[in-house]
Amino acid sequence: MALSDSNKGISGPASILVIGGVNIDIYGRADSTERVTASLADSYPGSVDVHAGGVARNIAENLGRLGLKVGFIGCFGQDEYTGLLTASLQDANVDISLSKQSAIANDIYLGLFAADGQMIYAVNQMRCVTEIDIAFLSRHLAVLQQAKTLVVDGNLDTKALHYIAEHKGNALLAADMVSKTKAIRFAGILPAIDIVKCTAAEAASLTDLPEDAPPDALCDALQDKGIGTILLSLGAEGFILANRAQDRLWIKPAQTGEISNSSGAGDGLLAGYIYGIETGMDSRKAGYFARDLAALSLASEGAVNPDIKKLLDIQNR
Repeated sequence: MALSDSNKGISGPASILVIGGVNIDIYGRADSTERVTASLADSYPGSVDVHAGGVARNIAENLGRLGLKVGFIGCFGQDEYTGLLTASLQDANVDISLSKQSAIANDIYLGLFAADGQMIYAVNQMRCVTEIDIAFLSRHLAVLQQAKTLVVDGNLDTKALHYIAEHKGNALLAADMVSKTKAIRFAGILPAIDIVKCTAAEAASLTDLPEDAPPDALCDALQDKGIGTILLSLGAEGFILANRAQDRLWIKPAQTGEISNSSGAGDGLLAGYIYGIETGMDSRKAGYFARDLAALSLASEGAVNPDIKKLLDIQNR
């Protein structure tokens, strides 16, 4: 079945269009409770799992499972994992009909974790996503310009990101920088970004500040470059929510049980904030919803918790 035939039940354009990486996540989790970084050449007993992943894909699945009308543009490869990847979004009612089908194998993210769920090391092979280039995006320009909100990740190359920023019209543009290395791809379009989720390292790569600079200084530097709202992730310390409409808010992490996997928490954070804004929450309330969604992501074996809709039940009580 062609990707263009995969969502015949969805009518009309999606209000949210997510563009970026989709890949297989391979997680190796050591049985050891210690993060042994001094002996990376050694082998540790543990478990290996395979899940659907990719920052943009994770965001799209989160938003779809929360009930929003979401379209996804990514590049699916051709191998034994393709069915898992497409089904992960179709099950969340995300429209993937505009995505590309590549002739090469799917992109892969390999993460190594300690028993406490904290990452030790990761490697990504992102080749399919390079096919989401200007030529491909230009064929879907009308759909891109119809979206109310555009979400992009740093897996897209610089030219693709610039094209989206230049043609977004009145759409809200949200971005996940993905990594310190990829964050610099956003350097030329920061004034076009309405919402960004980044780490201190990613923020520092776009400023003249060091990674250990005070969070307020990093937020100041990004806002001086034109970004509207910043979700500055501080890991176990929570995140800073900064925008020009209110005082900055340091939101501490929600109480969680055992952390299963830390890799999807940032994606959940951005998805939760976008959901809040899309459904009429003020920035503060959206920030706390984002915190709670990130906490649910930490408790999931994969990057997206399939039970995230229970957040809506809690909210409506």
